[in-house]
Amino acid sequence: MRTLLAIALLVTSAAAQFRTTELSRAIAKAEGFYAGKGTIPARCNNPGDIRPNTLLPGQVGWCSGGYAKFRNARAGFAALDHQLEKIADGSSTRYNVNMTLAQFGKTYACDTRWGKNVAKALGVTPQTQLWEVLGVPPLLTVKPSPLQLVSKKSRVTDDTEAWDLFMLYVQDSFDLRRHQDFI
Repeated sequence: MRTLLAIALLVTSAAAQFRTTELSRAIAKAEGFYAGKGTIPARCNNPGDIRPNTLLPGQVGWCSGGYAKFRNARAGFAALDHQLEKIADGSSTRYNVNMTLAQFGKTYACDTRWGKNVAKALGVTPQTQLWEVLGVPPLLTVKPSPLQLVSKKSRVTDDTEAWDLFMLYVQDSFDLRRHQDFI
């Protein structure tokens, strides 16, 4: 049983890593990394056109415009993959997996065409969400509880009423048919 679980985790991890790599290659294409040595991403070994606030692993300096300059393309892709992994695991403070490629592009590159270019390279639409591309579950949004929604004029009078309101909230906010893949 443990062996089966370990194999499942390795396969899942490998699939997520493949998806991250696939997205980083599409981003590199949209940023012009493959267009020739004259582009900033190619000159700086920075396929994601990353402008960090601090030095990143593999970074050897800065290019014009505040772009990171990496030791080689492998280090640049590793930095880009790391940024995408932060999105996938929810630790990014700027991006989340529920963003569409169009929304991601507007924030990442300040360009509405960027999301279209990345989507085209991936063979999906700009309305595809990052969780679909990265192969991770979407973020589930939580509605305010019924207790928060009850106005001050109509107070909950006892525990039974509070429980009933809570159960209505749970049934309303969690449709098992829609979320059965994540249970």
